[in-house]
Amino acid sequence: MQIIDAHLDLAYNALRGRDIVRPASEQTPDEDGTPSVGLPDLRAGSVNLICATIYCDPWSDKLQAGYRNAEEAHAVATQQLHWYQSQLNAGQMRLIRAAADLQATSTISPAMILLMEGADPLRTPEDVAEWFKQGLRIVGLAWRRTRHAGGTGEPGPLTDEGRALVKALDAHGIIHDAS
Repeated sequence: MQIIDAHLDLAYNALRGRDIVRPASEQTPDEDGTPSVGLPDLRAGSVNLICATIYCDPWSDKLQAGYRNAEEAHAVATQQLHWYQSQLNAGQMRLIRAAADLQATSTISPAMILLMEGADPLRTPEDVAEWFKQGLRIVGLAWRRTRHAGGTGEPGPLTDEGRALVKALDAHGIIHDAS
């Protein structure tokens, strides 16, 4: 049996100061009072596959924080990618690049599929090839409204940039997350 967490913001949480290599019960809660699931929690729950997200906060006037353009989003996403790569190098997780990799999942070292929530870090369709090479396999075009499409609570169709990006994602066989 496979137990899958289809959306887990590990790098986002770790880079915000949460110690996700420790169980949630041993972590200091964040500003909302909530600890994050830790890698030991995944092992204890026999979670053997996660969709490990790359998530960048879009600019918020209320919080006076977040990315304002594709370059800033790309920089944040690259930091998160490097965090995941450090976990892979330390043997904390394994990267799923192809369906055949799913056969070897275990609870000792959870497997991860890299998912980008909101495509603004993809500055142009040409960026898709490099991200695919790094392991990206799922992309949601929008989180809120982006330059690619409407999103959470902010409807809107695909833009011209969004249609061009869809073609690049399709050319690499990247799954579209339409949530």
